[in-house]
Amino acid sequence: MHNPRYGMGSLFVVMYKGKHFAITAKHVVDGVDPAIFRLMLAETKDFLPVHAGRHPLEGSQDYQDDPEDIFVWQIDEANTAPGIEWWSWNLEGLYREVSDIGHGQRVYAVGYPGFEENFDTANFDFEEHPFVASGLLTDRPLTDDVYSMRLDQDLPSVTLNGMSGGPVFARFDEKFHFVGMCIRGGGTPPHLHLISSGHVLGFLDTLIEESSDVAL
Repeated sequence: MHNPRYGMGSLFVVMYKGKHFAITAKHVVDGVDPAIFRLMLAETKDFLPVHAGRHPLEGSQDYQDDPEDIFVWQIDEANTAPGIEWWSWNLEGLYREVSDIGHGQRVYAVGYPGFEENFDTANFDFEEHPFVASGLLTDRPLTDDVYSMRLDQDLPSVTLNGMSGGPVFARFDEKFHFVGMCIRGGGTPPHLHLISSGHVLGFLDTLIEESSDVAL
């Protein structure tokens, strides 16, 4: 519990309208003091400075299995140390709504589930292993705004704990597009539940608009 990297969940970084954001599910960071949050690059162990994280329903606890289960930090590029580079998913033209996915079209969820081999107990450290879960959307969503994908049967049998907050993609015109974010997984057969990209981008638009108002 004293390792600052201990936790269970996924996070992804995007560029949208010229700004960079780190995004996860709100329930992934419940109980974490925002004042001590650090965004560390796995390869170099450098830290990216971020503004205080935000949630669409500030102060509300009723967001699980909800399209508002989102938490976002804006990366403070102006205060990033010289020479530090990172990759972001460029959302400009590379996102679609879940409703755009056709019948039988495969979707792909990416995240960091809790593999047993992640834990290096001898050195009190972690070695994360990403997992790509492919599958098809079910005919019946979990709720009106939360969709479900049934994982392909030939995938390895792994716990899905830790997939929350990871991005979901689908291929359109031979290119992968961001279509949503995982907020829960589990069950037999295994399913992942996700919110559509529109909820995530709508919140990013709100943050950009608010930051522009402050700048004025």
